[in-house]
Amino acid sequence: RYVTGVQTCALPICAAAAALARAEARGGLMAGALGPLALARPGGPAPDAAALAAPFEAPLRALAAAGVDLLWLESQYDGREAMAALAAALPLGLPVVVTITLAERAGRLVTAAGGDPGPLLLAAAGAGAAAVGVNCVPAGPALAALCGWARGALPAPFVAKPSPGLPGAVATPAAFAAAVTPAVRAGAAWVGGCCGADAGHVDALAAVLRDEGAG
Repeated sequence: RYVTGVQTCALPICAAAAALARAEARGGLMAGALGPLALARPGGPAPDAAALAAPFEAPLRALAAAGVDLLWLESQYDGREAMAALAAALPLGLPVVVTITLAERAGRLVTAAGGDPGPLLLAAAGAGAAAVGVNCVPAGPALAALCGWARGALPAPFVAKPSPGLPGAVATPAAFAAAVTPAVRAGAAWVGGCCGADAGHVDALAAVLRDEGAG
């Protein structure tokens, strides 16, 4: 379950959201999720690292104080902002997961600027992220290929959290799980669903992990 924080979040809001999520978590871990704040854009100017990190500090503190088990920095698309968010999160003492959003081009997953996502994933893992990976990407061969690279290259578990589709074109849980299975076999340690996923999709993915003997 996820508790979403925004730059203007207040501790009472985070506390209430965390209580609701905890009630539904059924003993699982609860992540406090925070997306990008669009402070930097690929290829464009950006504030320095301290200025980038500062706006993340209050919402991350509020989520931590609300009792989440880990912090999840998701949908990151600019490397400078992602690393600044990670720097703001690590001092809070909770495990931090960083996932980036990529586009598929010519059979490869690439950054918003069209580059290789490997350096950013390596940087986040090397800086202390508990796990790194991708979210809101297509499930398929390109994702499996990135998972295979991650298995041999990254010092942290790799997260694959693709989307089953947008409204009107959402894959069934069975079809989604089948599309994600190659990523699990290639090395994804944690899997989940992004936009369009519901409990049925998550249950289907859990069955894949059990069947494949993954973590």
